[in-house]
Amino acid sequence: MKYYKPNLIPRSGRWFDTKESGSITASWSNASVSFFFSGSKLSFCAGKQTERKDKDNGGTRMLAIITGPTEEIALKNVEKWRTVDPEADSEIVIFDETDGTLHERTFVEIVLIDWASTFELSALITDDVRIQFYGAMTD
Repeated sequence: MKYYKPNLIPRSGRWFDTKESGSITASWSNASVSFFFSGSKLSFCAGKQTERKDKDNGGTRMLAIITGPTEEIALKNVEKWRTVDPEADSEIVIFDETDGTLHERTFVEIVLIDWASTFELSALITDDVRIQFYGAMTD
């Protein structure tokens, strides 16, 4: 398995680096990381700072996981977006193709969609080293 430290991943929105661990933390809605992935297994680790602060906010989940063959198709195909509420120190699986199916250059975006949460991304985990990062890098 290959682990990617998120402080090296291009991202948009307000993120704060945790220099010691290499993780990044967001508490502003619409903060996101985006990349292209080729492989069969992809997951991410939610760090210790991940916290759902307002569980009674009408049902908005914490994160949206958006995938598709291209960014344009993925963003338009809202019914296929997956939403999750990760716990601190948990692993969230995006792809786990046990039948050997490979995703070839698949767009992936992880977006904080809840205004009342904090999300710490501590690592991306994959079975393959073919991840192409792109996007805006914040300071």
